[in-house]
Amino acid sequence: MVVLYWKCDDSFNEVIFGFLKQGQKEDENMLIYVLEYWMKKSEILEVILKIKRIDIIYECFMNNSLKALNGVLPNDNKVEYLLSVRAGVLVSVLETWIRKGKKETSKELSLIVESCLNKK
Repeated sequence: MVVLYWKCDDSFNEVIFGFLKQGQKEDENMLIYVLEYWMKKSEILEVILKIKRIDIIYECFMNNSLKALNGVLPNDNKVEYLLSVRAGVLVSVLETWIRKGKKETSKELSLIVESCLNKK
């Protein structure tokens, strides 16, 4: 279990800080970047989901996001809520994508997420 956590945490560190090093700031670009990363490295997610420990994925996303944004965004409640929403969306989308056979591209998933979040 410790190795799975470490690998997941290390992977989120790599993808989040990798995106930030590119200097991009747009949310859509980040979602596509993160989805493309996990599409190439989905095995670790599949193992974590198989043992029903989706909490590991969520926690690793949150920890690395908070670390990456430390000192960048204001230290208030809203930031943590914003990251919680993003973590929930990302984890749920990746879990659904894996469960449904990994058919969609990162762009297709991004459009699905955008469509779902923009429903009124």
